Amino acid sequence: MKTPGRFLYWGKLSTDRRKKLSVGFNPYGEMVDGGRGDTWRLGLSLSARPRPNIQFELAPTYRSESNFAQWIDNIDDNGDDNDDHFVFGELESRTFDLTTRLNVAFSPTLTLQTYVQSFAAAGDYRNIKELARPEPYDFDPYAGLNDNPDFSRRSLRGNMVLRWEYRPGSALFLVWSQSRRADLDQAVDPELRPLAGVQDSFTDEGNNIFLVRLNYWLGI
Repeated sequence: MKTPGRFLYWGKLSTDRRKKLSVGFNPYGEMVDGGRGDTWRLGLSLSARPRPNIQFELAPTYRSESNFAQWIDNIDDNGDDNDDHFVFGELESRTFDLTTRLNVAFSPTLTLQTYVQSFAAAGDYRNIKELARPEPYDFDPYAGLNDNPDFSRRSLRGNMVLRWEYRPGSALFLVWSQSRRADLDQAVDPELRPLAGVQDSFTDEGNNIFLVRLNYWLGI
């Protein structure tokens, strides 16, 4: 399948990151599918250094996408292991993620690094169709899709690393990693609620992983 070309732009504007407080702005956009679809993304970043040994970063990003032909599934009607329908749809999606970082140096040999990212997304498919024939970017209506491809999901990923260099070249790492996820694939008319999604992601079911790593420098 041949796809039309695209036009994209991006930029970056930020204040002096050497200062105690700095702010950044990152716009991005693209026109796709010969002008029948578009994507734009706005990213902000805030970095603070209240003390020389402490750095805090907060970075929210919002993304809106209109896709004329987003692939959904390949369907084999007669069970001969050959796909008979290549199904696409027009997708309207919204995503929001909030990333935070905190780095603290208690001493030259003892540091703490934390990372947390909350993510929420919602997508609404319309005008379900199939590829009319190989190669050209042409489609025919398709009504044989049984499942609703709309989605509404959120996730949370985070980790914390404590590093102690107890002797030159030797270090102890204590790591805590957490992952949470909620996936509502059969959502009806999904709606993205950025702040509520971030808040709810902290209460979803997830997994906790604890790791210990010890390095010892033999020096021989």
